[in-house]
Amino acid sequence: ARRANEFLNQGDKVRVVIILRGRENIFREKAKENIQKFVVLANGKAEGQPVTLGNRINVVITKNN
Repeated sequence: ARRANEFLNQGDKVRVVIILRGRENIFREKAKENIQKFVVLANGKAEGQPVTLGNRINVVITKNN
């Protein structure tokens, strides 16, 4: 989260992707909670809700104003 915070402070956006493998697909809600925790740690704001595409969960983070 520290490196993501550096990018956000430079004015960049950060894309967070979690790839679920095998049995991890059962725990999609836990993965989405982990993304939300990451957004808080990075002092950012998510652009929309996490999007699930197959076995990937994506979200874009921008700087928190």
